[in-house]
Amino acid sequence: FNIESLAVGPTQDQEVSRITIVVKGDDAHIEQLVQQLYKLICVQKVQVMQPRNAVERQLLLVKVKAGLAEREGLRKFYFYDNGLLNLFLFQPDTKLLENIAAIALYKRYHERLFFYRRHIEVDFYVPDEDMAVQVSFSMQQDETRKREVAALKALHAYRPLRRCLIVTRHEEGTLTEGDLTIEICSVWKWLLQEMLVR
Repeated sequence: FNIESLAVGPTQDQEVSRITIVVKGDDAHIEQLVQQLYKLICVQKVQVMQPRNAVERQLLLVKVKAGLAEREGLRKFYFYDNGLLNLFLFQPDTKLLENIAAIALYKRYHERLFFYRRHIEVDFYVPDEDMAVQVSFSMQQDETRKREVAALKALHAYRPLRRCLIVTRHEEGTLTEGDLTIEICSVWKWLLQEMLVR
């Protein structure tokens, strides 16, 4: 038999790690592997999981190019698996929401999706659609609202936009700033709209 995958992760006890080994083989091969693992001094417990009782995940790492004004090497990275991303974040709410938006936008726009950073940062920018998307868990705080709107206004002043959107956890509405209209949409409603457009 051969090991198909090997993953190591922490447990609640900092002295102990969990190792997940995926192998394919008959019962005799699996039993042989279990016996070999128990021979290792540091192994405390071996548990064999049948495929029907296990959850498998695949990972896709998505790169988003920098805005047109930035150097070509600048990128943002997003995980296709929010469960995996959640393991690495201390306060994950906003980053998970941004990750969900990145996945949906990448599925639709692929290589045409950018982020913009030129004195301000706009989470997602699609130049050929003249569209910018900001992601904010909540727009309740004045400071957050001002920051998100200011970024969209600055990009609009540099490159006129036809559509500006702020995706939130559950807030909705419309803001008008001069000649710029900004849609505020809850993530679930926006995702449904994105699915209908495709």
